[in-house]
Amino acid sequence: MANRFWVGGSGTWDTTSTTNWSATTGGAGGASAPGAADIAAFDSNSGTGTVTLGENVTVFRCTWNTFAGSFQPSTFAINCAGDGATALWIGGSTATFLAIPTVNFTYSGANSRTVNIGYTAGLTRNINANITAGSGTFTISGTTHINNFNCTGFSGSLSPGTLHLTGNVTLGSSMSIVAGTQVINFTGSGSRTITTNGVTIDRPISLPAAASGGVVNFADALTQGSTRAFTITAGTLKLKNGVTSTVGAFATSSTEQKFLGSTLAGSQATLTQAGGRVNASYLTIEDIDATGGATWDAFTNRRNIDDGNNDGWNFLSIPYPVFGSIFRLIFKPVIQ
Repeated sequence: MANRFWVGGSGTWDTTSTTNWSATTGGAGGASAPGAADIAAFDSNSGTGTVTLGENVTVFRCTWNTFAGSFQPSTFAINCAGDGATALWIGGSTATFLAIPTVNFTYSGANSRTVNIGYTAGLTRNINANITAGSGTFTISGTTHINNFNCTGFSGSLSPGTLHLTGNVTLGSSMSIVAGTQVINFTGSGSRTITTNGVTIDRPISLPAAASGGVVNFADALTQGSTRAFTITAGTLKLKNGVTSTVGAFATSSTEQKFLGSTLAGSQATLTQAGGRVNASYLTIEDIDATGGATWDAFTNRRNIDDGNNDGWNFLSIPYPVFGSIFRLIFKPVIQ
């Protein structure tokens, strides 16, 4: 394994050019370009220009620690082939990604691996992440933004920190997600599709304030852990029509009007919760059959809207003055 450090500021990263690669940080260029067994490192001695990816490349590990320049991935991808406890990809805190890079984690064995993507809202250090193979534990450390996230080739255990997912998500049918309290946030203003492939998500799930204007479409049934909250603060949630999605504790937050429906207008999706009382507010509901042991309150005086074809919801509310009048009428003889 060799270390290769980017030097000289702006340049093109491909599999043959040696101009911007050094064997030491801040050293002279001319070293070979990093390959599948090497580490590609961008640091404070790399300069502040723009690194342009000129073709698909494969490295053992890629790090962006303290790099103050920009990265332009164009249409190409970086394959990270390494494994082990050391992070395969470190997003850093100062690099700027001019477009969303595609990073494929290609190691296929049973060893564990760790990724640190680096958190910044928006594109600054966001990536498209593909876990193409492997059966070990894949850890995503810290708070992370990922755009499109595809795990169809992965059969191991995914152990993320707090995730902010802004694009399409596809889970592998043979994988699992380690149970935990870190929140999986479906955020951003765009429309995206979530495919669970039967994987249980034993984590809290949220459509946070940053999801305002966004649409989250589930392509199949959602199964959430029975003790986990599912909170809608903003945006639109569409559950797969014709199937049953299971949540732990459904809740709404904020005074922004939110939307809950099915993926096919006029065809119900079933939403079930084992117990407890749901007190929705500022929620427009359409094509949802609410079931399970829970009580589903969506009173209209809490700014909820029945948009039709719903079952199991309590939309009717009795205003407090009316309730008080009924109480006094019933018990008037006793009081006298």
